[in-house]
Amino acid sequence: MKAHRAGSYSGSIRNGAANRSWVFTFSISAADTWEYKTTTVSGDVAGTWAADNTVGLDVSFAVMAGSNAQVAAGGWSAGSFIAAPGTINGVAATTDTFQITGLVVLPGIELPSASRAPYISRPFDQELLLCSRYYSYNKDREPGFVAANGTSPVFVFNHKSVVPYRAVPTMSIIATALAVEAAPFAFAWTLTNPSLPSINSGHMGTLGGDYQVAGSSASSVTAGPGSPAVNTNANQIRFDARL
Repeated sequence: MKAHRAGSYSGSIRNGAANRSWVFTFSISAADTWEYKTTTVSGDVAGTWAADNTVGLDVSFAVMAGSNAQVAAGGWSAGSFIAAPGTINGVAATTDTFQITGLVVLPGIELPSASRAPYISRPFDQELLLCSRYYSYNKDREPGFVAANGTSPVFVFNHKSVVPYRAVPTMSIIATALAVEAAPFAFAWTLTNPSLPSINSGHMGTLGGDYQVAGSSASSVTAGPGSPAVNTNANQIRFDARL
């Protein structure tokens, strides 16, 4: 951390509902100087902590706070609090600054030293491979073919990773419309209100598979059944193999 105004600051851990709070304090010893800070938080045994795609744990730092947002540091409190009594006004002047980098939340009670802190996070290329075991989206211009009814194309999805999914992923669609091109790739149509009618474990494995998209077309489809087709909308089909 680096702040222009030295003094006592606060931070907090809150759950997604913001009805459970743990406030911690830290001091900035020298103005405009990077300083390494750590704090230890005991696990909450009373609150509800989401484990889905909503907010599970919120970490915040207070550079100023009114008395109604303050509570004694070092324990769990019912309510939404972000600071401890004695927190200074770190933005009292327009020239004040407050900077944070390298924030990480770790389990356990052993904290790394300042010299070891840069090695906590894995390099991006390694982290990407591990993440690809659990979650990804369709790629740009995935190939496929026009189905027999001429309006529900089938696309082939190849998991673009050397690491397979941890399990056969479930699929869902994000887009409200998908653009499709068919041979000779000058013909295009839009599927509105798309859905995924043909999904089962036989069509998808841990390294990919195929999926069919159905929907309404505003134009008359002239591409014949079996004609090559491509999905021109990337990141609109979700493949989820999370725990």
